[in-house]
Amino acid sequence: MFTTKTGAAMLTVILLLSLSPFAAQTVFADEPKRISPEAFVKKFNMRTVVSSYGQRLKSYCERFPRDYFSTVHYVSDTELALYNGTDYWRVTFEGDNRVTLFNEITDASYESQKSFPVAYVDSLDEWRADEVKIQRVEDCKPFKLDRQISFGNEHYKFEKMTTYRDNHDPGYVELGNGEEVQVSFDSIPWKEVDAWPEGKPVSIIYELDRGIRFQDPESGRSLPVFYYSGESPLDQIEEACIAVAGDTMAYAGCYGLSLRAWDVELNRNYKALMSIGDDQEKAKIRAAQRQWIEYRDAQLDAVGLISRRPGTIWTIRAAAIAKGITQEQAERLGNLIP
Repeated sequence: MFTTKTGAAMLTVILLLSLSPFAAQTVFADEPKRISPEAFVKKFNMRTVVSSYGQRLKSYCERFPRDYFSTVHYVSDTELALYNGTDYWRVTFEGDNRVTLFNEITDASYESQKSFPVAYVDSLDEWRADEVKIQRVEDCKPFKLDRQISFGNEHYKFEKMTTYRDNHDPGYVELGNGEEVQVSFDSIPWKEVDAWPEGKPVSIIYELDRGIRFQDPESGRSLPVFYYSGESPLDQIEEACIAVAGDTMAYAGCYGLSLRAWDVELNRNYKALMSIGDDQEKAKIRAAQRQWIEYRDAQLDAVGLISRRPGTIWTIRAAAIAKGITQEQAERLGNLIP
């Protein structure tokens, strides 16, 4: 396996339970549940706290942050940042299931901060801050995100929602947004996909351990993607990270996350090539990759020196260059896969 060089040559880039009135409904298991950034995103009932989403919660059906925020930044085990357009939530997690929520509309005068205990309601499988303050109306509308990106603290995921349009050989699927993917039909048979109605909701997802996949949200099944006509999910995650970076180290950290992801892609593509080529092709690819590693290491040594120049801009530039070296090779190998 070919991995990214670490150390000096790699820059050193960085890259409560006091219960509310609803407590009578709350049932805890033998071990009390602990709120975490992941649990907050997936299962915190936004209807139990006053926020900038109040009016929208009166119209839309959903209740969890995962349904409303397009960018999820897992800052650490005790901090979470959520973004959607001009809506911003910063959530910090304290002991005894207590959280502090800073809420802002960035282009308006709305700003609030409050600290409150949360408790898990076992019967509803959700976390709450209080009784429901905003009821779901019978004729509520679904709130649909076009895209959601999660990154930071071991998270790195992209999901783009679209619709099915048509398919044609060999394995090409046309999407309602004008994009196209080439897939391998395994967990979802071709006959099943071919019978899908035009307009059926589908999504393009990227996860570090599985790469790009074409997913049927209804069943949860997905197909591996070999070609995607849209902008690379890794580039989109990087752009989302940079958009919310607040300082030099955060910028550099975004490129560090991208570098790690492109290194995974490089190794995935290299393994794919080595699994399909004949002996002569494998020998050539192996020799070329070893020479590229020598080239990469020399480049990273030089970039490491650049990063020590005066001025924070050089730290960012060096991090971007280091990422680009591996990205180029990963894409080059990917283009060789039939």
